[in-house]
Amino acid sequence: MEAEGLVPNGPHHEIYLSDPAEPDPAKMRTSLSGTPAAQAGRS
Repeated sequence: MEAEGLVPNGPHHEIYLSDPAEPDPAKMRTSLSGTPAAQAGRS
């Protein structure tokens, strides 16, 4: 986000798509969403 001139703006949401009991971390899937805002001094 910072490379695009954005910063987090408020809470984010995590949605776990995989079974939390899955022992292999490589198979776990999570969806993240949040609202970005422009960095101060950038437009």
